[in-house]
Amino acid sequence: MHVHDFLLLIPGGFLGFLAWLAYRRLPSDWLVEYGETAIPPELAPKLRSPFLPDGLFLTSLAAGLVLFGWLRIQPLVLFIPYLLASFLMLLILIADWKTRIIPDPLSAGLAVLALVHASIQVWTRDWNFAELGFRFLAGILAGVLFLLIGWIGSRIAGQDAMGMGDVKLIIPCVWMLDYRLALSLVFLSFLTASFFAIPLLVKKYAPRKPSETEPDGALAFGPFIVVATWLAWLFEPEISRFWYFYLGQFQ
Repeated sequence: MHVHDFLLLIPGGFLGFLAWLAYRRLPSDWLVEYGETAIPPELAPKLRSPFLPDGLFLTSLAAGLVLFGWLRIQPLVLFIPYLLASFLMLLILIADWKTRIIPDPLSAGLAVLALVHASIQVWTRDWNFAELGFRFLAGILAGVLFLLIGWIGSRIAGQDAMGMGDVKLIIPCVWMLDYRLALSLVFLSFLTASFFAIPLLVKKYAPRKPSETEPDGALAFGPFIVVATWLAWLFEPEISRFWYFYLGQFQ
C-alpha cells in the first residue's frame, strides 16, 4: 500500500455520501410492507435518515470499501462492478437496518450487476460457461436454504425468523462470488449476526422489572448478508485457504 492509495478515501467517502442522499430519496412505498398504503411520518425524506450518525457511517464505510476494493480487486473491469454493487449494498444495508425492509428493486438491480460481474469473470479468467451455471445454481440453493431456515425458525419461535427480503437478497449476493464461497457467505452472515443476536437474546430473557417494556427481539438480517458478502469478496483467497486447511484436518 502506498501513500497515494489513501487518496481513494475521498471518492470512497463521496460514494457513501451519495448512497445516503439516494436513501433519503427512495420512494416511500419501497420501505413499507406489501399492501401497506399509510407511510409512517419517520419515512418522510427529511426525517428518514439524519447525516449524524447515518450519513457519516455510510461515508466512512464506503471510504474503506473503495480503498480496500482497489487494493484487492483487479483488473479495473472487475473493480467497476464492485463499486456499483457496493453502492446498492449500502442502500440495502441502511434500508433494512432502519425499516426492516429490503426494497425489491435494489435486490433486482444487484442481481443484474451480479450476472454482469460473473460474465466478466468468465471472460477475464478464461473460465468456461459451466462456471455461470454452477454460480446460478448455488444462488438458488442458498435462497432455498434461507427459505427453509425461515420456515423452521418461524415454527420454533412463533414469529417470522427470515423475511422474504433476506431470501431474495442472498441469491444475488452468492452470484457475486465464486460458487465455492456460497457456504462461506452463509456462515459469515450468521457469524456476524450472532454478535448482535446473542446480546439481544440475553436481554430478552434476562429478569426485568414489571414496568420495563418488552422488546420484540427482532433483528434485521439483511445488513449482515451484505457485510458477509463484502468480507467474502475482499478476502476470498484467505477464506479459501482457511477452508482448505480446515477440511484438510479430516483427511
